[in-house]
Amino acid sequence: MRYISHEIRTPLNTAFMGLRLLHDELQSLGNAECLQMVKDTQESCEVAIGILSEMLMFDKVESGLLVLEREVFSPVNFIKSILSPFSIQVEVFDKKMTIQFNTLNILGERSRH
Repeated sequence: MRYISHEIRTPLNTAFMGLRLLHDELQSLGNAECLQMVKDTQESCEVAIGILSEMLMFDKVESGLLVLEREVFSPVNFIKSILSPFSIQVEVFDKKMTIQFNTLNILGERSRH
């Protein structure tokens, strides 16, 4: 499992670093729409890397080495991060996306939100 992790994680990290460079270049050009698409793609890479890390946790669980970190986080920000990649499509199709909820913090593990 660790070998497979390395084989998947290396290209993902390379793509993520390339996206970071592209983000910096687009920021200097002031292209907001492309900048948002790159940011959303970066976040998707981070999610994929997180999923891969979670797969590796099974090894830790089996060996009894898994330690969960508990901290307060905002589900509002979590939901906003999930919906952000769809903002371009909403704009392209001339639709409106609204979210309403009260501010709330809950206790959970940072890597899972």
